[in-house]
Amino acid sequence: MATVVPPDQRPVRRAAPRTSRRRSLTEWLTALLALAMLVPAAACTSTGTAGGDGGREAGVARAAAPEEIVAGELPETLTVERPTTVAVVGDSITVAAAEHLDAELSALGLDVLAIDAQIGRRMTVGERDRLQTGADIVEFLSARSAPELWVVALGTNDIGQYADEGAVAEQVGALLDRLPADVPVVWVDTWIRGRDEQTDVVNRAIRDVVERRDDAVVVEWSAHAPADGVIAADGVHLTDGLGRQRFAEVVAAGVAALIDP
Repeated sequence: MATVVPPDQRPVRRAAPRTSRRRSLTEWLTALLALAMLVPAAACTSTGTAGGDGGREAGVARAAAPEEIVAGELPETLTVERPTTVAVVGDSITVAAAEHLDAELSALGLDVLAIDAQIGRRMTVGERDRLQTGADIVEFLSARSAPELWVVALGTNDIGQYADEGAVAEQVGALLDRLPADVPVVWVDTWIRGRDEQTDVVNRAIRDVVERRDDAVVVEWSAHAPADGVIAADGVHLTDGLGRQRFAEVVAAGVAALIDP
């Protein structure tokens, strides 16, 4: 099982090869909902206990998504072989959901090489010997373990830090430039209660840059976070039970949409 990697330690492992067409979002969601009907009703409930999953089995069919999982159109086929390994880089939201993410991604048949998450992490800005940037982490893990798929859940700590959308887009591009050009990417967008304008700036920049890349999608966490019981009183972090599970399910549904179109 993958673990949250402390700031001064990091894991290891390896990668694969890449042709593109698009399937509509409606088609994917129809298939997802049909699959969800096969899951027993008891498996579709969440508990409110800290870190608990109510004994539920892992699987993206329970994502119970509001209208959308990913922004824009989905690739009909990947330009590479279906990935077998994945690494996740994130901030405090990923720290909280790490155990659930490991279970959900493993249920897709992926070997989770690393879930490297750190409180306060930003895309390209860090603090020497204390806070590694997302860009540094993806470069390190790409060189050491060459994941065949990346999940990037960053941007929350960059909200309100830049003058405009273009400046945010530069940070997104700088992080993606550290990854091999042929590696599929799932980027999870951001949400903070009461900061809609600033959040939209970051999310538009993420979509604009990520959607220019082959084999890449943006998961719309922003469409799910406002649901009752998902976000804690501070307006950004996940609740212990439902929030952590829902985040992992939505991320895994986005991954499935990309790798199993």
